[in-house]
Amino acid sequence: MKMAYKVITALLAVAIIVMFIFTPLISIRVESLALSVIALIGQYTGNETINDLAAEKGGVPSAVSESISVHDVFFGDVNSIARSVSAFAEEGDSAAFLERIEVIIAPALAFIVLGILAIICAIVTIVLAFAAKDNRKVIYSALAGLGISYMMPATFKAVAEPFLNDEITIGTLMDNFLGSLLGSVTGFQVANTFWFIPVTFALIILWTVLYNYTLPEKEKRERKLMLGEADE
Repeated sequence: MKMAYKVITALLAVAIIVMFIFTPLISIRVESLALSVIALIGQYTGNETINDLAAEKGGVPSAVSESISVHDVFFGDVNSIARSVSAFAEEGDSAAFLERIEVIIAPALAFIVLGILAIICAIVTIVLAFAAKDNRKVIYSALAGLGISYMMPATFKAVAEPFLNDEITIGTLMDNFLGSLLGSVTGFQVANTFWFIPVTFALIILWTVLYNYTLPEKEKRERKLMLGEADE
């Protein structure tokens, strides 16, 4: 049973790391005039793809919604988009570009740092699950991960707000009027799937508490003797 506890705890912690990389953490919705125009033209000219999409959605789409994971940022389409925006910035005044996004730099860095700390907590939990004699340390590391991951949505809210109130737009990011035709951000928040991460940290805590509670009395006493919390 002891080894089963360690393995299950480690697997839950590994699942947290995997979720941080592959599970969508952020969802964004962009309403686009250009998309609407293209879709209308495609529907008018009888484009099958556009017609099928319009039939599926109940009309011509005017917005694009996307959920983004860390993997998408570094290896997916989001990476290509980020490089395109970066290229526009390099062609223009990079100092001015940094000034335009200055308001989100600090909260974005805070969000990233909190994510890294949460992953570290998951790694520490794996190590403690196998190495610590006192598995209450697993509770402490998982509790730290729970608290840190729970703080992340509040931090991201500060990143999203300038986009939602049009303080930062696609046009201002690209420093190009045509950029505004690509769309405006109407939704930008932590994805619902993100909450699996703090929930899994909470499961590790609950699993450890239940394991300790259900130990036979003899094993509980042996454990206390080992930790120096009981007299022989």
